[in-house]
Amino acid sequence: DVGTPDAWVPRDGRLVRLTGRHPFNVEPPLAIHNEYKFITPSSLHYVRNHGACPQLKWDEHKLIFGGPCVTKPFEMSMDELA
Repeated sequence: DVGTPDAWVPRDGRLVRLTGRHPFNVEPPLAIHNEYKFITPSSLHYVRNHGACPQLKWDEHKLIFGGPCVTKPFEMSMDELA
């Protein structure tokens, strides 16, 4: 993935690539599911993207909740969400 927009994403070498070099789409092999009884370790979660993975900074990223169905719009930091 050197030279792609997703080169910065840490990855486990056991993940099975489903597409070419970009976008980054992978999943664990069936043997991993059998080994962990389908409770997938976080480093081996399924990854599905339609474009580049955004580089977000934990301390700066906020989620904004709003729109026509939200009576009191608000935002949350990642620390508040965790």
